[in-house]
Amino acid sequence: MDGNSWRGGRNGAARSGGWLAGGLAVACLTAACSSGLSDAATSSGTGSIGAPVTTQPTDKFVPSSKVGTKSPLAHQLGLSLVQVEGPIKQFADASETGAKAADLQTFQAVNGSNSSKAVEQMNAFVQRQVGTMFAQDLNPAAQEPVLKNASKKGIGTFSFNMPASMQMTASQYEIGKQLAHGTLDYIARHLDNKAKIVHFNFDYNEAVAPRDRGWREVMKTRPAGVQIVADIPGNPQTQEQGNKLMSSILQKDPSVNVVDGSDTLSLGALAALRAAGRGADPSLALFGVDGDPQAVHEVKSGGPYKATYAFNFAILGSLLSDMSDRWLKGLNIPELVLVPAVKIDSPASIDEYNNSVSDPAAAYKTAGDKYFHLYGSTSYATRGTYFDGKVK
Repeated sequence: MDGNSWRGGRNGAARSGGWLAGGLAVACLTAACSSGLSDAATSSGTGSIGAPVTTQPTDKFVPSSKVGTKSPLAHQLGLSLVQVEGPIKQFADASETGAKAADLQTFQAVNGSNSSKAVEQMNAFVQRQVGTMFAQDLNPAAQEPVLKNASKKGIGTFSFNMPASMQMTASQYEIGKQLAHGTLDYIARHLDNKAKIVHFNFDYNEAVAPRDRGWREVMKTRPAGVQIVADIPGNPQTQEQGNKLMSSILQKDPSVNVVDGSDTLSLGALAALRAAGRGADPSLALFGVDGDPQAVHEVKSGGPYKATYAFNFAILGSLLSDMSDRWLKGLNIPELVLVPAVKIDSPASIDEYNNSVSDPAAAYKTAGDKYFHLYGSTSYATRGTYFDGKVK
């Protein structure tokens, strides 16, 4: 599927269609598809109630069985994704599996790192009046106004790293520090504090850029023998781009031996290093963030990929479908989901992680505190209330 198509599914049914003026898709899978409204929908049911808050919620989320005002919008979930590979594919698959179990119709749009297309697709979901929608962050400055408009129209909004009814995020600054400390610790223990580092950054993404500020803060304390050869943006976030960037760096400095950044780019860099005959180099060490399944496999193999700091995207997908269903039923959902990075660098940590990814619906039931922390509370009845601030 390319970035101009939608994928719709419910109980196995799927169609795709081209785009019309205004960004609406041709795909139509239910009688309510043309408007996105359920039979109970009325124009009076979509106003905003409550107001955004800038103070980070700290009260732990307590799910309530009390049913408040129900959304009149259709039982639908629109997914706006940058790409569908690695951990994001795990997220999308788990979201759609959970949605199917809840009889929640899903639509998927992929923008391929095209900011204008992302906004167009998100606006299409708003025009369609889906009951809930999720947006993966790409260009928050352009995407956030669409999410806020969706919230005003009564749509339950969900996102990575952007203000929404339920925002899933992490302390990017702390994750960057965690990555840098792990990299330097390995260099100290195994490479005698001598290394040439390539770091792939997120300077182009306002929401994730604090990760690199944390990484650089720690790297200021690096030993004299540790040299940063490159600290460069990895956009788009694809293995192909990681391969391309690393191949270019190796032409200038073939002795680079440590790489860190996102798993996707680090895996691409590993391919370039192997193509250059460096795959078995004992001084080679790569580290990534995301818990990409290929990265987990590389760590398990005992090769040069030493660790990945994983967000369990599969379980977050199960969380998304569950909370979308709760929102549409008039139940409360958390305003903020803080996602810790779990270091995967040993057989035991790999087995535990893989088991949770293979059956996220089952693992989700007991995943709290390890793979996510839930704070605050909102619902369709208080739909104007959401966290619109910065995570500490």
